[in-house]
Amino acid sequence: MYGINWPQLIAGVIMIIAMVYYVVVLYKIKGESSFDYIFGRSSQVTFLVFVLGFALLIIQGIASSFSLTSLLIFGAIVATVNAIGVFYYRHKAKK
Repeated sequence: MYGINWPQLIAGVIMIIAMVYYVVVLYKIKGESSFDYIFGRSSQVTFLVFVLGFALLIIQGIASSFSLTSLLIFGAIVATVNAIGVFYYRHKAKK
């Protein structure tokens, strides 16, 4: 009855890890010339995923009941895409 909601817990942990990675990289490359390239490109990808996910959440809310788990999974996906974007463009900028 009061057990752990594993999808919510996993989504929360993923969001925390992704945001910690983002902040660490943010402060690590703050003064570099590739800063604008890395965070600009990853932000573009993240924004597209955010808008798509938000549209899907609205459709889900219209079609059925809205749940906290859906919102947390959406947040985890957006945070993960953001972290992967930063990772990808950071390594692409090094080449």
